[in-house]
Amino acid sequence: KEIAEAKADAKDASQKLDAKADDAGITIGVNAELAKDPTLSALRINVDTNNGHVALSGSAPDAIARDRATQLAQSVKGVLSVDNRLEIRR
Repeated sequence: KEIAEAKADAKDASQKLDAKADDAGITIGVNAELAKDPTLSALRINVDTNNGHVALSGSAPDAIARDRATQLAQSVKGVLSVDNRLEIRR
């Protein structure tokens, strides 16, 4: 019985590590997409990922760029949702 519990605990820990690795990969992917866009700067946009849910915070130059950031984040494999908290600052 203890062996079965230990195996279940190890599997759970492994899944949590996989999720964290996936989140890190998603964050890297979103930052890369933002960096490619001439109107967006990945340096001004903070990307946080938790279980495939991406939160963008920071600033964007206008509403079009803000919406573009959402589209770019959604295009990254593994992204389940995007919470765009970017503030428009000129």
